[in-house]
Amino acid sequence: MILYINCCVREASRTDRLARRVLELLGGEVKELRLYEEDLRPLDRGTLKRRTALIEQGSYGDRMFEYAKQFAAADSIVIAAPYWDLSFPAPLKVYFENIYVTGIVSEYTEEGVPRGLCRAKRLIYVTTAGGPYDPTYSYGYVKSLAEDFFGIPEVSLVKAEMLDIVGNDAEEILRKAMDDVVLRTYRFYGWETATVKDKNGLTPRDYYDLLAGIWSADTCAPRMRHEWSPANITRGQCSITAFLIQDLYGGKVLGVPLKDGNYHCFNVVGNCVFDLTSEQFGDVKLDYTDCPEQSREVHFAKEEKRQRYELLKEKLRESIAEKLSLS
Repeated sequence: MILYINCCVREASRTDRLARRVLELLGGEVKELRLYEEDLRPLDRGTLKRRTALIEQGSYGDRMFEYAKQFAAADSIVIAAPYWDLSFPAPLKVYFENIYVTGIVSEYTEEGVPRGLCRAKRLIYVTTAGGPYDPTYSYGYVKSLAEDFFGIPEVSLVKAEMLDIVGNDAEEILRKAMDDVVLRTYRFYGWETATVKDKNGLTPRDYYDLLAGIWSADTCAPRMRHEWSPANITRGQCSITAFLIQDLYGGKVLGVPLKDGNYHCFNVVGNCVFDLTSEQFGDVKLDYTDCPEQSREVHFAKEEKRQRYELLKEKLRESIAEKLSLS
């Protein structure tokens, strides 16, 4: 079920139009929640006291928890909220206050670290702005909640901005934004939890996007070049990619033993395990448990591999610089 959280008050809302394009592309059953029509209220002293007591008892049968349960059970979530006063309309903040229930959408470890309990693998935030859009206090806030507290791994933004600037064609801008909507999906192993960020603020999913435009026959292992193609871009790229990712995040490079005696390299950064080049194996499922650590010195003793690593490193450096200059 796709939960559509509609925080648009205008009848002919541009944000709602853009969001419905997203829903159309997602497909599937949609449950719409119109926040302006719901009986949502800020938590007052009495309600907060009663809610806290019920949470401490582990008693979640009260009607006040229904919104939180609905949010936690959704497969995908789309939020539509216009850009108001550097943020979003007040009902959305009230909604978050009501659904942030420890034991339903989130829990805390013994160390006090939040751990998400939500089922959704994807949340899409949709907004429109009359002028330039700054995501800091709207999308940025929602993204932090979703990733760090709700456990939703893929959070993305769909927007149309500069709609009310004199001389701009608002309808054309909106139509273009609707045409440009692309719902990114990932298939590499561990993408759901690949949310760790490096010094550039980029996640492994961001680096997959960059590397997808860089991997080539030139960076492919020579013995596999006849199998590399634009339809199989990760073929023969595992070791140089894994060590390059290690440069960015630290952690370890481990290797899945293969039948031919070689190892398929992947990354472990803290509790985050991911393999950016796993797609080359198609439907074959690799066993990522109890894999030996791989040595950079051993792998790069092969001069051709070291040269391929340097080539990939230089191309990625250029792509990072370009991405950061545009953000």
